[in-house]
Amino acid sequence: MAQTFHVQLRALEPEDLPVLWNWHQKNEAWDSPMFLRQMDCIEQVKEWLHNVVYHSGRDLTVGITETGSRELLGLVSLYHRDMHHRQAGLEVWPVEEGPKGYGAEAVLLLLNHAFVVLGLERVEARVRSDDDVGLARLYGIGFVHEAHLRKALKGSDGRIDVEILSMLSFEFRQRLIQWQWPYPPKDQ
Repeated sequence: MAQTFHVQLRALEPEDLPVLWNWHQKNEAWDSPMFLRQMDCIEQVKEWLHNVVYHSGRDLTVGITETGSRELLGLVSLYHRDMHHRQAGLEVWPVEEGPKGYGAEAVLLLLNHAFVVLGLERVEARVRSDDDVGLARLYGIGFVHEAHLRKALKGSDGRIDVEILSMLSFEFRQRLIQWQWPYPPKDQ
């Protein structure tokens, strides 16, 4: 897929099921708007993984690993790709990154794929309003706030507000020039 000096994106495999199930059991992120469906058992996660691996359709979900490693650190996805309107949604799932910034690098790699390879014009992200870290990361990459959805999703503690952010192709290209991004994506 694609990589930087720190992060690579790789296809998911059936052997990733134990890691995904572990994340599902311990991580609140699976109860967030980033994950579209609450799963109750390992069989549902297994079915979801099977669909990602063998029947992805308009969705592209890939694993985030350190460059040179196969160990999953998280997932990043373009979902509901609409080639007519040239747009898609973006999801980032549990990234066990600490201060390394691997989630942000993975998002940049996927945005490069969306805008440069697929020719999309717009990518949208929906983030819990109380996810200050996630919002800060996306704002830092250059996403722009578009809307606040009140009580948009059911969460474990009641209804959750959601922020909609987006980035356009020309904004991404301007940011790459501005950053002089030291880790240009390399297609493998």
